[in-house]
Amino acid sequence: MLMVVTTILSFIMFELEKGQECFYGQECIIGEHNMTYPAELEGSLPGKRFLVNFKGEISSFDDFFSAFWFVIVTLATVGYGDMEPVTSSGKLVAVVAMIFGACYTAMPLTLVGSQFNKSYLEYKRREALLRTKQEVGKPYVVKPGELERWETFARNESFNQMLQLLRGRLEPLLDSIEKSEVNIIDDDNKAEISNISAELKRVIFVERLQVMRVSVIVNYLRKEGIRLAEQQVTALQSVVS
Repeated sequence: MLMVVTTILSFIMFELEKGQECFYGQECIIGEHNMTYPAELEGSLPGKRFLVNFKGEISSFDDFFSAFWFVIVTLATVGYGDMEPVTSSGKLVAVVAMIFGACYTAMPLTLVGSQFNKSYLEYKRREALLRTKQEVGKPYVVKPGELERWETFARNESFNQMLQLLRGRLEPLLDSIEKSEVNIIDDDNKAEISNISAELKRVIFVERLQVMRVSVIVNYLRKEGIRLAEQQVTALQSVVS
């Protein structure tokens, strides 16, 4: 399409701007200008052909290829300024060429920009998916100390100790006190209850300490899960878009 439009406009421009044909050394009067021996062609061989526009100047559009050069430069929005039309019709054709060139250039640039944007989004999508895949497949490295605390917490030894204290020592003691005919707790029972209470406090304190230590690992795992989830959401959003 570009070549067809360029060829048509070149023919029109050449016909409008070529002017009158003259030959060097032969009488040629254009309006009030004698172009028999133009100064621009001084020293040329007699009979040399040249074209003169209506202003009495040698036309820049001396052949079709000159007009073709002017049109293609105008369509490409380069505009070297080495040639310009002098007739009103030629200027009108040049304006048409400018408008067509601007529109024709804008279309492929828009298409190229759109395709580049799609390619960039596809690249970002693939990058997000690859990063998510790598992060998900990466094993969580637990430090030896953290692993030991986790295993200790998983064994739940403190809870078992509390059950043993309650079922093995406190419950029988309370049962014996309940079955006793004496309403006053003797000193031995008081001491035993005090010892059991102290032991329970110690076990509960140890359990709380283990929970606090393990909570650090759980919190880190939670943050890792949130980060991976955000990456997956970003990757899915890029896929949808």
